[in-house]
Amino acid sequence: MELSPRSSRNKKSYLKLNIYTLAACILAAGAVVALIFTLWFTAVAIQDNGMSPTLNRGDIVLCDKLALFFSSPKRGDMVCYRAPLGGDIYTGRVIALPNEQAEIACGKVYINGCLLEEDYTGSASRLDMPAAEIEQGFFLLLPDKREELVSSEPEALIISAERIIGRVAVRTCPIDDAAIFR
Repeated sequence: MELSPRSSRNKKSYLKLNIYTLAACILAAGAVVALIFTLWFTAVAIQDNGMSPTLNRGDIVLCDKLALFFSSPKRGDMVCYRAPLGGDIYTGRVIALPNEQAEIACGKVYINGCLLEEDYTGSASRLDMPAAEIEQGFFLLLPDKREELVSSEPEALIISAERIIGRVAVRTCPIDDAAIFR
C-alpha cells in the first residue's frame, strides 16, 4: 500500500519532531549532570596514601559540597580540603571539633583529656602534638596512616572550615572498588 502525499509529509514531520525531542532530552540531561557536579559534588583525585587502606593514591572520589551547607563535619568524617595557599587538595579525617581540646601523645589522640577510640588508623605512630584548643570555625584533621604526616605542628593539622571542600561521599575509580561512604 502506497502512502498518500499527506501521510508522507506527516512521517517526515514526525521524524523531525522525534530528532528534536531526543536532542532536547540529551541537552537537558547534560545540563542536570553539569548542575549536579557544579553545585553538589567535586571530583578529586587522591594524590597521597595518607588515608590508605580506605583511599589510595590514584583513587577518584566525589566530595559532597552540599552536605557542608546543611551541617558542619562530624568526628570521623573523611573530608577533602585545600592546601593553605590554594593548589593541592588533600584528604583527612575529622578528629577534633571546634571548642574542643586535642592532644596527641605517642600516637594516641586525646580529646578533652579522653582517649579517642580510632578503629580506622593504620599502624601505630609516634606522633606527638601538644595540647591545643580548637577554635570556632576550625577542625583537627589527620590522615588514617599517621606515619605519612609531614608535620605534627598544630598549625599544619588544624584546618579552617573555609578550606574544607566537602565530605568524601563516593569512590568512583577504580570501578572495582567503587564505594559509598557515610
